Amino acid sequence: MATRLERTIIIAGAIFACLFLLPRLLEDKTGDLRISSLSNLKQLGSGLSAYTRDHHGTLPPMQDALSFRDALGSLYVRDPRLYYSPLTGTPFRPNATASERNIRSISEPAQFVVLYESTPSRRYKFSMKLGRCVLFLNGKVGWINEKQWPRLRRLSQLP
Repeated sequence: MATRLERTIIIAGAIFACLFLLPRLLEDKTGDLRISSLSNLKQLGSGLSAYTRDHHGTLPPMQDALSFRDALGSLYVRDPRLYYSPLTGTPFRPNATASERNIRSISEPAQFVVLYESTPSRRYKFSMKLGRCVLFLNGKVGWINEKQWPRLRRLSQLP
């Protein structure tokens, strides 16, 4: 039969597991969704690159998510689920200022955001840091901290 001290230690261990280990397990799911969002953006970037090559350096219509999806169609992006962020559940928003522009007219493609999550999300489930997944014109993807977002919005001519 367990003594009172042993029972207290077991209960304390269970409380420790709930308080410290469970949040870590939940973070992994959010991290997985963020990785899925970045993967979707990377695949959209590949389709965008192929479209641009086929159209002599001109980007597709990007006034809104629907026009962007229609322009790429199933020829460049086969899976329609790729147009959505698994992290936020919303469609990625295209940069309307890039619509039907020639890529040579954009001076800094490494800092020009082409697609992005319209609403910021937390990097991890219990993290205080907010940010969003973005696709740059040079094909790179990343999770951008909200503190960096105003500068990128300005450089990318986003509203």
